[in-house]
Amino acid sequence: MAFQAVPDCAKVLVHFASGPLTASIGLWFAQQNFTLEGMQTLRDEIDTAFLVPVVAPLSENVNITGITIYDMRSATGPKLVHVYDPVLSGNEQSTPTSFGNAACISFYGEGRGQANQGRVYVPGIGEAQADQTDIQTATLGFLVDAFEGLRDTPPTGWTWSIVSRVLNGVPRAVGVYTPVLTVTSRNPRWTFQRRRVPRP
Repeated sequence: MAFQAVPDCAKVLVHFASGPLTASIGLWFAQQNFTLEGMQTLRDEIDTAFLVPVVAPLSENVNITGITIYDMRSATGPKLVHVYDPVLSGNEQSTPTSFGNAACISFYGEGRGQANQGRVYVPGIGEAQADQTDIQTATLGFLVDAFEGLRDTPPTGWTWSIVSRVLNGVPRAVGVYTPVLTVTSRNPRWTFQRRRVPRP
């Protein structure tokens, strides 16, 4: 897929690991006319605004190892890579389930349709926080709270957003964004995220 610009937006990839296994989730943030310094603020503040709370209900054997931030306004925009040392680890004393198992967190903007919907798949939930089919309600609640915190108190100057790059099945000339208003976990059942090559 050719690069598609998204005005005023940066994309953050959050990198998880459990032993040799890795996974990432992608989040979009918007700020008009942001600078490299603004990207650095996003890098510096996203850990306390989001990463520390979101990793807390996960297994102690699951870590957030780093983040990558892309300036999505152009194909030649800057990229920031930040490796956490020490890593950010989960708090639950439990062996993680298969890294293919994930909790699906959904979020919505003001309008209707797919252009105003997003979701991420959070890996690393421990066996003690779920059974063979369902994730515990309390664990899902912690995850939803973490994402709501990202909506309510995002990194300074940024707005957590949903990006749409397709309209009626046809790629847009440029992506468009809308702020996230609602966060939910619609189903306690495990979801299964197919492994994909990460793209900016």
